[in-house]
Amino acid sequence: MITDAAVEPVSGEAGGGSAGLDRSAWSWAWYQGVRDPYIGLVLGTVFMPYFATTMVGDPVRGQSLVAQISEYSGLIIAVVAPVLGATVDQIGPRKPWLAICTALMVPMIAMLWFAAPGETILSIGQVMTLMIAISVVLTSGEVIFSSMLAYAVRPRARSAASGLALSLGNVVTFAQLIFLLWAFALPGQVDWAFVPDAPLFGLLASQNEPDRAVAPVVALCLLIGALPLFLFSRDAPRSGAAGRGLSHVGDGLKGLWQLIRNARENRDAMIYLVARTVSQDAGMVLLVLSGVLAAGVMGWGAMEMLVYTLVITVAGVGSGALASWLDGRVGPKRALQIEILGSLVGLVGMLGTAPGVILFLWPVEPGVKIWDAPMFATAPELAFLFFSFVSSLYQIAAWSSARTLLTRLAPPDKIGSFFGLAALAAAMTGWLGPMLAGMFTTGLASQQAGFIPVAAMLTLGMMALFLVRGGGRE
Repeated sequence: MITDAAVEPVSGEAGGGSAGLDRSAWSWAWYQGVRDPYIGLVLGTVFMPYFATTMVGDPVRGQSLVAQISEYSGLIIAVVAPVLGATVDQIGPRKPWLAICTALMVPMIAMLWFAAPGETILSIGQVMTLMIAISVVLTSGEVIFSSMLAYAVRPRARSAASGLALSLGNVVTFAQLIFLLWAFALPGQVDWAFVPDAPLFGLLASQNEPDRAVAPVVALCLLIGALPLFLFSRDAPRSGAAGRGLSHVGDGLKGLWQLIRNARENRDAMIYLVARTVSQDAGMVLLVLSGVLAAGVMGWGAMEMLVYTLVITVAGVGSGALASWLDGRVGPKRALQIEILGSLVGLVGMLGTAPGVILFLWPVEPGVKIWDAPMFATAPELAFLFFSFVSSLYQIAAWSSARTLLTRLAPPDKIGSFFGLAALAAAMTGWLGPMLAGMFTTGLASQQAGFIPVAAMLTLGMMALFLVRGGGRE
């Protein structure tokens, strides 16, 4: 166990320390900045839609297979994450564990380059297996990284640091998207002086290499950008149990079981985990499948999907500031409820919009342009972009407030265990949510129908937060 003396830095100085962000906090936030492009570009709106629509060849079957990836990875995470979180509480330092996760993720992400059309290199099953492994390691790293917040950042600055991390994730994603557009997507498509005449490195659009190039770009950025955290961020101190090898796992399991048995002592944190289970992970299903929805329902190609991702990324940049502002104004619990509601409103708007209709009730003649533009020139396309922006803005902000709220509700010496339990709770809907989405998609033969359980989970999570005490303004 970490001793009371070791926990002292978590509690901070009187008054919670300075509200400013020091080098340790910036370095911690920057790690999420270079990690999140995998979520936004690979899982979100570039690689995964390519996998579902081009490599698989059928958007409905592709969406079902994408849901299976989340389903199977969630089952594995349900076993791994809580044990990992409890174990790092026993040892103390998080950086060595996070270094292992990073070293595993980089080559696996880069290997997605070989997901060529026609299964000429990797098969669909091999790509799915690879993405399941990445998801397990990514979530394990998230447990470790999030539990570092209590040590790397002073108490009064945690809301700001959590929001900054999400904003940086979208800034870096935006920068990578601009590079992908300039280097691979736009060459040969536009006659602009600052754009190369042909894709760099001889990439071939006929082999969907511009879509696949996102994987090595994301991997290289993560490899280089992770260094500041390991050099400058404060880490948890070593516990008195250090040096006992695998016995830490046994100690962690004992502590985890004790935590579950004594759940009443941490009633509000435990209720919050239930609310987080059905809302935050519904948001992850929404993130993973929204790009597939856009590509399939709106009929957008690679160029439109890259610009669509830019719009979502801009929303993400502002979401960190929105979460930090709401946390300060109403506290992270109320902020989280507001953010879930905003995400739900945006989702309903997306589901009610297609090439021939807006918001379920406003019929539009498909293909009629309302302004002269090379893309997004019809009213339904602009409406879909707007609702996607709203949904992403509030959903990404919700992740920031959710992390801050858990650091408020969990005991300081159990912070890793609670983030591990949060990952376990997430894994429960991490496989159930995608499974339901796949069942609704296949059973009703409709991509929109696949989001019905997502909307229901968001609503349940928002309502469950009314049972949580605490988490108001400091």
